[in-house]
Amino acid sequence: MQSDSCIIVVEVRYRRSARFGGAAVTVTRKKQLKIIKSTLLLLQHRPALNKLAVRFDVVAISGRLASPKISWLKAAFSADGII
Repeated sequence: MQSDSCIIVVEVRYRRSARFGGAAVTVTRKKQLKIIKSTLLLLQHRPALNKLAVRFDVVAISGRLASPKISWLKAAFSADGII
């Protein structure tokens, strides 16, 4: 693997309306911790991946599916102090 390789974990969220804050805000700290714990489990089962950096992205989709608005939030949250 290249030295600039990393694992990118992506949470995809959809909300038709931004009435309650939109899709991105639904990735709460509690949800982030679940994603981080799942990633830790993956790393335990794949020791070769432990050398790679991990980045957590969120893809937020809103509006009607026929013409959605898509936002890609790179490095949306961090596992600093956990991983």
